[in-house]
Amino acid sequence: MDSLSALRDHLDGLALSAHLATAVDDRPHVAPVWFVLDDDADAVWLFTGGRKLENIDRNPRVALSIESADRAGTVDWQATLLGTAARVDDPERAAWVERRLAETYAMHADTEADESADEGDESGHDRGDDDDGEVSSEGLVRVDVASGTLTEF
Repeated sequence: MDSLSALRDHLDGLALSAHLATAVDDRPHVAPVWFVLDDDADAVWLFTGGRKLENIDRNPRVALSIESADRAGTVDWQATLLGTAARVDDPERAAWVERRLAETYAMHADTEADESADEGDESGHDRGDDDDGEVSSEGLVRVDVASGTLTEF
């Protein structure tokens, strides 16, 4: 896949999560994330925290996997993206990503916000609960996609 255009066509109207794979010291870490595709570049935007964000700070090479399946578990298509991730400190871009996430995942927003509010967080985002139970701050991340594959079944 030379660009994200084919993936954009498959994602139209769908609220799918991706699995973000990071690694440090030959130790992989994979976790689900919500994401948005950049409108103008081969890039993916997401918010994350905890071990994922720490790993990105130490090793920016990442992979994202996304798949669409029906309720019975039959996979329609899957995509794998390889790229370089970086934490981005840009309040305007963060607001844009927040809006896009809210639009894309609106059907999940009320449930997530209610659960997060119970934990003292009103945004509805994963606030980076580490495997050891400690919470670290969340960061905006841009993944510049270098290559990808899209497989249809």
